[in-house]
Amino acid sequence: GPRGFHFRDCLEDFIASEGNEFKRKKSSVMAFAPINKDTGTSISGVAIPPVMSTRSVSSGQGFSCHLMTSTMPRAVQTATWDHLPFPIEELPNLNPLDKGDFTGMELEEIKEKHPSWYQMLEKDPFLTRFPGGECYGDLIHRLETCIIDMEQQVNMVVVVSHVSVIQVLMSYFRRTPIEQCTSNEVPMNTVIKFTPVSGGGWTESQHRLCDEEIDSQDSEEGSYEQLPIWGDSAPSSARNLGNNNSFFCC
Repeated sequence: GPRGFHFRDCLEDFIASEGNEFKRKKSSVMAFAPINKDTGTSISGVAIPPVMSTRSVSSGQGFSCHLMTSTMPRAVQTATWDHLPFPIEELPNLNPLDKGDFTGMELEEIKEKHPSWYQMLEKDPFLTRFPGGECYGDLIHRLETCIIDMEQQVNMVVVVSHVSVIQVLMSYFRRTPIEQCTSNEVPMNTVIKFTPVSGGGWTESQHRLCDEEIDSQDSEEGSYEQLPIWGDSAPSSARNLGNNNSFFCC
């Protein structure tokens, strides 16, 4: 819908702006870099080793980006840009938490039809596994290879994924207890940016991309309960292209 296409276009503009800034910082750092020395990722995260990942491809604007999405069409479409045609690495590991037999059901429906299971979810949202699906503990294990891949990159990394996945990534890069990831709030239509800092660790900033006028068109659809998981299961009318969260490392 219009909201989804608007978000996609805003995301493209944001990445272009960040990429140009990244290119400027890289030029500044490399001007003082030792000659013929592989320095890895510097304090600014911009020093480039001799051999770059073949998946981190330049946009033609002078900066490179490693673009990762889930395999879900709405995520891939959100990352398909006219002026930044980066190759998209579609990864099933970035798909949202598998809710198994409860896929498509909302909290109130589950609470009414499966009260005993719902009580277990309230007591332990981290390890309570959906019948025929996953728990957050399972999700963390399948995200390990993706996190390693992100940390090995020396260029910008953009991840277009879903609430449950980004909750886990936020806990990892914030260095907060992973068992508490279900309490991380993930705003919709927002880029969550992590930037490496000296001595290890990351600084976080959040960038809301959609303006209020566009968001107000869907305001009657959009109020979801503040419990874990369920941002991945928005009503079908809100599942248009662009209703994904973007996770951005540079």
